[in-house]
Amino acid sequence: MITREDVRELAQFQCNKQESCALSFYFQPRTPQNKSHREEIILAKDLVRNALRESEKNGKNGCTREDLNRILDLAGKMHGNPARAKAIFACSAENMWREFDLPPQLPGTQLFVNRRFHLKPLGPLLGAQPRL
Repeated sequence: MITREDVRELAQFQCNKQESCALSFYFQPRTPQNKSHREEIILAKDLVRNALRESEKNGKNGCTREDLNRILDLAGKMHGNPARAKAIFACSAENMWREFDLPPQLPGTQLFVNRRFHLKPLGPLLGAQPRL
């Protein structure tokens, strides 16, 4: 579970190195439509591929590849539990990797690559959960 102090720490984080990137990954599991399909894995792979393409265009492929591959591996293990969402914040250049289990109330599975972590999806959770 994520606390307000965790959110403050993440909000203060900024990648200081020129080629470094901050990745924010939000995983919102869905009830599978068909047991033979792993929609969450397909969606995560698509998000990772798109992020890699964008990073390559901007010349920041090295800073994201390690973190994106790690997120992809983890996403493959998270399928099938619609009772728990997950947020991952990573920046390998700054040796930062934080994972949080969340209530399943995120707007969807999303991936953001920037100089700072994208924290907007956590806003509704902070107001709704007294323990956060």
